[in-house]
Amino acid sequence: MVSKTKRKKRLKLWEIFVLVALISIAMTSIAYWLVNRQAAYDSKVFDMDVYIENRAGFNVDTDAIHFGVVPPNATSERKIILHVADFRTNVVIGVSGDLAGWVVVSDNNFIMEPNESRTITVSLFVPGDAKVPDFKRGRLQVLFIRA
Repeated sequence: MVSKTKRKKRLKLWEIFVLVALISIAMTSIAYWLVNRQAAYDSKVFDMDVYIENRAGFNVDTDAIHFGVVPPNATSERKIILHVADFRTNVVIGVSGDLAGWVVVSDNNFIMEPNESRTITVSLFVPGDAKVPDFKRGRLQVLFIRA
């Protein structure tokens, strides 16, 4: 039997996750509004996936953002490096697909100066009620807009 303290802690973690997800959705909505106002000069799309099982495992392939094997109530992170070359650029990141509510990026809707590189952390949280076993997919789109 799970103690009241553990249940409260799990509930608190779930509330934090929901809050982060809502903030992410709001920022993505704002980002899409900004994109509709300005034309992107470049766009990169990354496929994402996760296997949900009652164990953890790694996938280090570089053809997509693979979160590996992740159990419910656990997280996985991947990093991507963005680089802009010639001019000041507004970077807007959006998430879609099955993973849209599970993925949060460390930085979004920011300005990069010419020849700047930045590392972005892409974090996935599998909720406790996720079906096991399962496989989920999504896409991460990075828009580069001349600032």
